[in-house]
Amino acid sequence: MTTIRCKFRQSILGYQCYITIQLISSTSIKLQGNHHEAGKTNDDVENLYFHDCTFNGFPINLHILFPNLTGITIQKSRLNQGLLREHLTEFKENLVTIYVTHSDLKKLNGDLFKDFKKLEKVSFANNKLEEIGAEILDGLWFLNIVDFRGNTNIDIWYNSNNDNSSLLEEVKNAIKSKCKRKPKQHFVQQQQQVKMPQQHLRMPQQPPILVMQPQMQPVMMKNPWSNAEKILLRENEKLTIENSNLRAAIKNQEEFIKKLQEENKNLMKQLERQPRHENPILYYKKNASLNPNFKDLTINIGESSFKVHKNLFAAQSKTLAEHFKNNPDLEVLKLKDIPEITFKAVYDFIYKNQLPEDANYIDVYKAAARLKIDNLLKITTAKLIDSIDKNNACDILILGNKSNNEQLRQKALEAIQLKIFSDQKLEVDLSKQEEMLEQYGAAGVDNNKM
Repeated sequence: MTTIRCKFRQSILGYQCYITIQLISSTSIKLQGNHHEAGKTNDDVENLYFHDCTFNGFPINLHILFPNLTGITIQKSRLNQGLLREHLTEFKENLVTIYVTHSDLKKLNGDLFKDFKKLEKVSFANNKLEEIGAEILDGLWFLNIVDFRGNTNIDIWYNSNNDNSSLLEEVKNAIKSKCKRKPKQHFVQQQQQVKMPQQHLRMPQQPPILVMQPQMQPVMMKNPWSNAEKILLRENEKLTIENSNLRAAIKNQEEFIKKLQEENKNLMKQLERQPRHENPILYYKKNASLNPNFKDLTINIGESSFKVHKNLFAAQSKTLAEHFKNNPDLEVLKLKDIPEITFKAVYDFIYKNQLPEDANYIDVYKAAARLKIDNLLKITTAKLIDSIDKNNACDILILGNKSNNEQLRQKALEAIQLKIFSDQKLEVDLSKQEEMLEQYGAAGVDNNKM
């Protein structure tokens, strides 16, 4: 195991471990000392920087020492084994940046970055590269910097944010054309020469024939990439990167949603296993009407009688609650001035929390106001506002005046102005003319008489 000295500091590539002048003789290393900045640990290291180091073996436990590493930089160092895929395999899920420069590399295999899905910046500038696998950049959808400048057989770079750089396609084509794999040498065994008699070897001497070769003129190759084509291809590369980023974001979002759905599913299963305890008051209200034995009050409306639960009606009606308080032994109650059909609607609301579809909302509102049933007043107010037309606007305005309901009063006045007197502005404050409103509410509205 090799012990290395690491200096920790900030850099443009993030929090960095800086290693210089080291001989790395084994594939396993350990750190010497702990000189982190305040509040930092190995988990915060994002980039590993080797400078002027000699690699007799490439460390394979870097991902354990620095679990969140996203960048590796090697500069002016000697990699005696070269740079191979097995050296970087442990970083393929997180590696974003790799710079290996001024390190005399001569060869890169085509599978070096296979499955490195997050790789964005690659530089092998100022090496001695002669041979590069043609597929080395395939599948790297997020690339925005590729630098091969200053090498033996290739001198080109790509930067998505620099219009003076080459296109990514040009870089790939240069790799394929200038850094091809060297063919294997085939040795052909020379045939053994057969000795011939000297007389057969005698040939008449002839003067040498001089063949004049025409002078070769340099051929100017036309640039295959026009400016317009470069612009289009560069924009296409940018769109490809953006689309790849978008696809990755969508995939992450889908995985997040899937995780939430799974957690919700597990939570629902846990809730299903929990014993259910229903609120006793809600349970009583829901089941009260099903058991007539517990109904302890009779309400007489005209010639009809309704068996009810005193506590339930007292909870809904402030008027009845006060009356029951003053008369605790009351068993029969007679209500005057409330029609039977109207009280039936009130009864349904208290027991079922709903109103009949054919209910007269004006009458139900009056009953709710008299009995002081707040929830029923809110519901009937909304129903009346929704049903205002020129035939009932005056009656609703009178109702709003008598019950001091500003909502009903305002909406009824607006309806009278818009639906009855749309062609003229009302000069009279109708909200104060109750006799006039009652007259027209009973006789029907006539534009010519008001």
